[in-house]
Amino acid sequence: IGLLQLIITLSVGDTLGGSSSYVTVVSQTLVTDRLREMSPYLNRYRTGLGNWWQGVYVVGAVVGALISAASSGTLGTVPPVSGAAGFFGGLIMLFGARLGAGCTSGHGLSGTALLVVISFFAVAAMFAGGTIIGFIMWGA
Repeated sequence: IGLLQLIITLSVGDTLGGSSSYVTVVSQTLVTDRLREMSPYLNRYRTGLGNWWQGVYVVGAVVGALISAASSGTLGTVPPVSGAAGFFGGLIMLFGARLGAGCTSGHGLSGTALLVVISFFAVAAMFAGGTIIGFIMWGA
């Protein structure tokens, strides 16, 4: 991961993370000049390798997880969730990642490596939140 961080930083001038890829995909809805003027934030993410590489990164993470689960024999062994639960869970996670100015990989891998103070707080909050939810869900 450290080597990938170096390659991404040198080639596109960005750091490792994935939550901006969703903004890049949503920005493709700005098809008219009027819509682009209405949302300068989204308009910044419409074009360029600096935006689209994260989409490749996210797709690679999903495909890598699929290959890992298939090769270990664990694919399909976890009880599934409904499509609606998966969709709304993903939406909530995405909202949190954008609200928190980055996802777990963005803060945990890139932010802490660059000694960004807010990333240390974000990672601690993510671990604390995950631990609390884990205890709630499993009743321990």
